[in-house]
Amino acid sequence: MSSNNQTNAEQNNEHIIQVPIYTIPLTEEGEDCIFPTKYEDIIFLIKSRLQSFSPKELRNGKKEKKTVIEDIQYNEKKIGTIPCVLVRCTVSDSNLGDSTLEDETVIKISSKAKIKAENYYFLLYPLIDGPVSKRICSILMLVYDDPYHDSSNSCRISTTIIKKVLNLSPRNIKLESVIQEVIKAAVVPDLKITLYSMDGVTTPYAPKISQFQTKSSQFVRKSFEYQGVPKDSVTELLSDEDCGEFSVKEITVNIGKKQLKVRRDVSKGLNKMKTYVESLFNSTISIPDSEMPKLYEEDFIIEKLHPIINNFVSNGTIHD
Repeated sequence: MSSNNQTNAEQNNEHIIQVPIYTIPLTEEGEDCIFPTKYEDIIFLIKSRLQSFSPKELRNGKKEKKTVIEDIQYNEKKIGTIPCVLVRCTVSDSNLGDSTLEDETVIKISSKAKIKAENYYFLLYPLIDGPVSKRICSILMLVYDDPYHDSSNSCRISTTIIKKVLNLSPRNIKLESVIQEVIKAAVVPDLKITLYSMDGVTTPYAPKISQFQTKSSQFVRKSFEYQGVPKDSVTELLSDEDCGEFSVKEITVNIGKKQLKVRRDVSKGLNKMKTYVESLFNSTISIPDSEMPKLYEEDFIIEKLHPIINNFVSNGTIHD
């Protein structure tokens, strides 16, 4: 969402709900179907795996704060005639250091205290395409990133559930699918290439205590941004496996609200290059002050997500 739209929404007392959408493949073209290929069976798969949930701690880097997904609740819903699953997560933060709670008095929060949020929501919606003998099945994950929660946390929570509870991944889309998306567009309006490398180096400069040195390394990051790139140039770039002297090459393609990301990683000591492909869509919902009391009502959430899914299913992309 542009800063101008954000400003206009604020001036009109509107509140913005961000809706990142991930595509989670269950089957791919040319592969045998090892997952269910009916809507009801996909829903059964989702619910049966969610039943196995146990608390999951989120990584906070080297920070002492502890963030844990403590509990989940889920309910089957319908978008039109298609069944789907709405998931609600309870998340706690603890070990908050010098934090205080201030109202009429100031309360020091102990290291054992927890601050909980009970309304992190995301929706799992099944998609089925192709003839019966060649079904291509996937799940759309719509993250309901409401105005009160940190956006990075909302996405981390939902993707953690997908990876560690459902044992699925939003990163297994075939590269060919990305290339086909690019071919549909005559010109790619926004493209970014980022190169990373961390290697042992030999340099004429060394600190005065170099006689105690055991290792020297440097991290290099280079970014290149482009606009209005012809589709043929983009498809050629996506197919090119060459990373030069860099160990990681990441290509991000933005077409409308659709973001396609291809990451190639050359691990040291391995001759095999790893390729990761991710498809992410972004949409927003604007709601007035009068609707804020309904923010966490499940029927309200479904009502607001319904048109976004309709646009996705009918057009293969997201429109305002």
